[in-house]
Amino acid sequence: MRRAFRIVAGVLGVAVIGLNLPFAITSFTDDAESIHRLHFLAGVFASGLLLGGSLLICARRPESTIGPFWVAVSTGVASTIAGLISGDFISGGWFTAPISLVILIALHPARSSLLRID
Repeated sequence: MRRAFRIVAGVLGVAVIGLNLPFAITSFTDDAESIHRLHFLAGVFASGLLLGGSLLICARRPESTIGPFWVAVSTGVASTIAGLISGDFISGGWFTAPISLVILIALHPARSSLLRID
């Protein structure tokens, strides 16, 4: 279970960063995309750092990193809400966040401590 969680969290973390970073770079190099610069940079910081970065931290030590896991969960919930509000939930690919979160919660090796308040 631990190994599966680490693999899924690591792959998702790298995918989130890898899918957001090229858009931000393109917005600085292509004049036609410069109008989207702020949007793409916000995506890199919000999705890339908060979601992707926290998933990579969780992949390294899943049992001792409950905080970063909840950062990833809250970022995934926020992106799900954004996709629903925008009306682009399916065609924009926003549905991947809740599916990924359910899978990660199911695979988390310290699942019993996720909801425990210390």
